[in-house]
Amino acid sequence: MGRADKLEGNLAMTNTIQVFVPVGVVSTARVRDSAARHVDRSDFVIGMLDNHKHGSTQILDRLQQRLEEHFGVVNFVRLKKPDAGKGASIQVIEDLARKCGVVINGVAD
Repeated sequence: MGRADKLEGNLAMTNTIQVFVPVGVVSTARVRDSAARHVDRSDFVIGMLDNHKHGSTQILDRLQQRLEEHFGVVNFVRLKKPDAGKGASIQVIEDLARKCGVVINGVAD
């Protein structure tokens, strides 16, 4: 069984979705402490998967700009699905998983 078969099998077997809600209160003291440290982000890669819906490219462009302003040196990998109505191919998913520490999927309409 190859890696693609395992990945496809794992995706088919799971019935859960993880949803991260970016809401909360952040201690400003903690933010200042972490900002004072120098963190090398030159090897960190953020993947962005454009789902090909109307407006998703613009949303991802703006998000990338904001992340670059906030974090400085961060690398991005941008891929676009060929069609909004179809899922990303196993090749695209594996490519993003191999290259990226985190992936953002752009949804718009």
